[in-house]
Amino acid sequence: MSYYFGRDSDGSWTEGSKSDSVVISEVPPGNYYLRIEPESDRSFSTITYNVEVVRDVTVLRLYLVAFGALMVPAIFILWRTFSFEQMRWAESDHPLGSFLHQSGFTSGDSDDDE
Repeated sequence: MSYYFGRDSDGSWTEGSKSDSVVISEVPPGNYYLRIEPESDRSFSTITYNVEVVRDVTVLRLYLVAFGALMVPAIFILWRTFSFEQMRWAESDHPLGSFLHQSGFTSGDSDDDE
């Protein structure tokens, strides 16, 4: 994480962000030391910061990616089935489209056909 600010001939400027978050997955159990080394100009007497460490966080992104990956074959199979049925009914003496139109399931006026 880094955050810089200052003033020059063009005016004030900033770079970076004052906050950040990091997710580290699959850290084995044990004792760890978190080493933080803040750096600043000597004109600042103290640097104030907050650190929050949270364990066993569920990352929803991973589940969404897995769900999307599982849906790709299902959508492909559904599309193939629909395409097959469309071609099969198109070769019939009574195509599915004409049945829907005669039954009034399609939008539009039925008076145009008479």
